[in-house]
Amino acid sequence: MKKMRKTREKSPPRSMTVICLLVALSMLAVWGVGMYCLTEVVAGYATKPFTENYSTFARSLTTHLSLYEDYIKELDETTENYALSRIWETLALASHGKSYGTGNEFYEAGDIPFAKALSGTVAYKDVCNYLYAVFDSEGNMMANSDEDFLYFSCITEEEWNSLDSVHYPDGKYIKVPFDRDKLSEETQESSLSSIAAALRLEGHYKDTEFIPVKIQYIDKNDYYREMDSEVNKVWHVARVYDLPWHTVYEDSGAQTDGAETVTVYADSFRNCVANPSPSFTYMGEKYENLLELAQTLGPQLAESSRAITQSSYTYGKATIIPSVYYSYTAGDKQSHSETNPYYANGQLNYFGLFLVYCTPKLAAVKALKGVYQATFAITLVLAALVCLIIRRHLVKPARAVGQALMSTEPYADIVPYPSRRWRESLTLQNGFENSKNIQQQYIDEIARLNSALDYARTAEENRRRMVSDIAHELKTPLAVIHSYAEGIKEHIAEDKRDKYLDVILSEAQRTDLMVLQMLDLSRLEAGRVKLSREPFSLIKVTKEVFGRLDMLAQEKELSIEYVFPKDFEFNADRARITQAVENLASNAIKYTPQGGKIIVRVLNDKSGVSFTVENESEPMSKDALSKVWDAFYRTDESRSSAGTGLGLAIVKNIVHLHGGACLVRNTAMGVQFGFTI
Repeated sequence: MKKMRKTREKSPPRSMTVICLLVALSMLAVWGVGMYCLTEVVAGYATKPFTENYSTFARSLTTHLSLYEDYIKELDETTENYALSRIWETLALASHGKSYGTGNEFYEAGDIPFAKALSGTVAYKDVCNYLYAVFDSEGNMMANSDEDFLYFSCITEEEWNSLDSVHYPDGKYIKVPFDRDKLSEETQESSLSSIAAALRLEGHYKDTEFIPVKIQYIDKNDYYREMDSEVNKVWHVARVYDLPWHTVYEDSGAQTDGAETVTVYADSFRNCVANPSPSFTYMGEKYENLLELAQTLGPQLAESSRAITQSSYTYGKATIIPSVYYSYTAGDKQSHSETNPYYANGQLNYFGLFLVYCTPKLAAVKALKGVYQATFAITLVLAALVCLIIRRHLVKPARAVGQALMSTEPYADIVPYPSRRWRESLTLQNGFENSKNIQQQYIDEIARLNSALDYARTAEENRRRMVSDIAHELKTPLAVIHSYAEGIKEHIAEDKRDKYLDVILSEAQRTDLMVLQMLDLSRLEAGRVKLSREPFSLIKVTKEVFGRLDMLAQEKELSIEYVFPKDFEFNADRARITQAVENLASNAIKYTPQGGKIIVRVLNDKSGVSFTVENESEPMSKDALSKVWDAFYRTDESRSSAGTGLGLAIVKNIVHLHGGACLVRNTAMGVQFGFTI
């Protein structure tokens, strides 16, 4: 069970992953807090106009509705439905978020202050819904702005055809409700009043309303272009001939109820645009829209002194702002008040209720959309930059040092990522370099101790073999020296005395060289040789060795080819490596036939530094290849040649002491000897 649990354990995450996540989360948290605070500030700016300006809309609109009532009554006697048009006009103003001000000027809330300076323009109408409703004294709703309709002074077809700059008839005002879905696409995207210079409607009357079946218009651009021409300088659009009528609305399914279809015209018109709100909660009760809330508040406002107890009510993201204004008669004077006139001894005529559904925070979010995107992108860039700096100057050097320390290679030539800007990364690199030097010393010492241990284990066997080999190798030169010395002593062949002496000296030198090499080999095998490492050029050493052996090569007319890379420095014991190269070089020259070829190669790659000598000769047997590095071993063919049989054994011990390996193999040209460290 324990083993199964261990296998299921996940490996720990990479430090760079954790750092990136922490940095990203930290910076995103800071960004989120900053954007939240900024949104609250902008939302405060956005809420202020709602609570200050829109809370007085009921007063303004109700005042506009009853303004100059005597004048309205007088006009209503001469112009049919003028009083109704006043109501329609008030509803249209409310639907567009406008109120009536002094000097008969209209006020419309502009863009959100402060937010516009930070980002794009967001109008209040994009985040608000309005409703204005008119109630009678009983609290019954008379009219509301939650519908789509046009209203204008109607011109009959006969009057339209006779219109000119002098004669302008007083038509009656009509209301034209329409289905917004049946408008053309271009009109749904823009206001009809912005593109139409005049309207032609086909339909039928129903009480004070006109039910349209088809609506056409004359394009304003066509009209103004015609007005600017030199030929036609007319005052009224009806007198501009041959301008095309464009169809903007068709409702073939409109109910006529048998009424006569007529055609009417309008050269000036306004429209009310329904602005339905989503569902919301007000004073603990849920409402589907503002119209439902108005229908609920109407009877309450007619009966109580002040049904609206607070200027605004916020639930969640939405804020509901109600505003009511009463019109009443006190004595012979018409008055207006925010208080029910029942408590002022007045006669209530009607009252207006203006409701606003707004989302200031949504307005702030829309206004700051560009700021969110820009700051979020900057935050991501900064987070990536911070992670990159940490990775470059801390994580990457630490990872490189860790990989180097975990390397199984005894002489790992791994250089950590060079970063010396931060103290921690510098400490890591210095510590790695120190540990690498100590490790290398330990490796050298272990190699020496291993050599000594191997020597101790095989000491007896080596001693017996050495004694046998020494006796065998010394037997021949001593026998030669003894026989020639006796010949000189007995005065045999006096004429060859000098020759005998030369042979005795040659064999004595050979014996002396053999003894020196045996002593050197004995020290190497016993591990009593300590290496003195220093950087040097192996290529330069190779050239120097073959330079000293050049005379021997010329005597045998040998061809030597060098294959060297770009010069580099090699860290080892220069004297011992020189000895190994010289033994391999002299061995190659010795066993290469007259006029033969030698190829010398030096290679520096990931596996280490290699030196090989390939000479032209007969291939060696498998048995010879396996024993060629043994002391005193020579092939049967080479027993009679000069040499001690210790050179390759010395090479093997020098290379092993450096932690390397020797190689020998048959090639297409002959035999190749070498080593890799």
